[in-house]
Amino acid sequence: MPRLDVVRDLAPVASLTTQQIVLDVIPAVRARTVPESVAYARANPGRLNVGNSGHGTVSHPAAELFGQATGSEFASVPHRGAHPGRVRRHPGLDGAHPVGQPAPAVAMPAAFSASATARRALARRVGEALDAIGFLVITGHGVEPRLITEVQRVSNAFFDLPLEEKLRVRRPAPGVARGYIPLEAESVGRSQGVDVPGDLNESLMVGPVDVPPGDAYFSGPAAGKHFHPNLWPERPAELRAPYEACFRAMGDLAAGLMAMFALALDLPEDFFADKINRHISRLRVRNYPAPLVPSKPGQLRAGARADYGSLTILRAEDKPGGLQVLNRAGDWVDVPIAPDGHVINIGELMARWTDERWRATLHRVVNPPAEQASASRRLSLVFFHNPNYDAPMEALPGTVAPGAAPKFSPTTSGEHLRAQFLRTQV
Repeated sequence: MPRLDVVRDLAPVASLTTQQIVLDVIPAVRARTVPESVAYARANPGRLNVGNSGHGTVSHPAAELFGQATGSEFASVPHRGAHPGRVRRHPGLDGAHPVGQPAPAVAMPAAFSASATARRALARRVGEALDAIGFLVITGHGVEPRLITEVQRVSNAFFDLPLEEKLRVRRPAPGVARGYIPLEAESVGRSQGVDVPGDLNESLMVGPVDVPPGDAYFSGPAAGKHFHPNLWPERPAELRAPYEACFRAMGDLAAGLMAMFALALDLPEDFFADKINRHISRLRVRNYPAPLVPSKPGQLRAGARADYGSLTILRAEDKPGGLQVLNRAGDWVDVPIAPDGHVINIGELMARWTDERWRATLHRVVNPPAEQASASRRLSLVFFHNPNYDAPMEALPGTVAPGAAPKFSPTTSGEHLRAQFLRTQV
């Protein structure tokens, strides 16, 4: 079908209304004015969509007329859904993804061994997703499905133990991110300054698994509790090996993602390498039991919060009462669970590094509907990737506009993480 030419193909009959049209540009475009938007569109023909509220609506011919009047090439896309028609295109992916939708999907097969050109192309797509919402779903990530299945198996066996046995490896202190945390003993919503009841989940948490003995960096006063020994339960006896293997695999994946992030930020690919080579990350497996009693007012499976570190890798089950993310329109939307896919999101430290070009998006885990409660037990494998404890947290080159001041005061990875750990304890 020939493209509509609103000047050639439409004739004015009557003016029934006068309506203002607002050009709403997503962050990935990096344009603040109409001339800047037009210049970007001319320099990147075919990369931009203009969303409209449906064929034949006012915004449809308005967008076409805008493109023709400015000599810009846009693709007009009717929005399907309840939100305004703001859409974005991910080159190489299937179709256009509405900004109101969470977690665009990015396939990453052999990404880290691909050519430099291919890695930069992938990094651009990752950066566009993070510009828009701070979340994405990756497949082809290289983490063995058999490893994930084994971690899930031994974790369910641990959480099925009597409470008194699980408490033998209870977290020893609020500032120590190790061990078992029982139901309602933590309220992650408090990290946002909101006093809400304890979360309806229990968890088992481990930290670095390959700590060199005798190295003062890992054991000296400056290290604090960031390399505290892991607490391993007696049962199941086979739990330790898959947890350690999973920590290493997720650490390798996170390092590759950080290299992608560097390219997306127009930095050298190895920019973050010396800031994460002694990372203080955590692998945390969370069990969300099927609820047996009504929740307290304001109580959720996990309260609304942003993660604290550089990035988070999540592997979750598709069960009632799942993950939601707060999109830029202010709506809570479900995050889809892709088979063998990992959900990736930005944490507060990456937001500091990028001066909030990439934002640490609020997310939560909601309670299941009452009619689905009996089938809602849910297990999540979460890898919180955190830079070296002494890594400086300040705005990276090119992230602060000329003449503007950074949004955050300088700190370090370790200082920020410890403060957030302490705030969330019940």
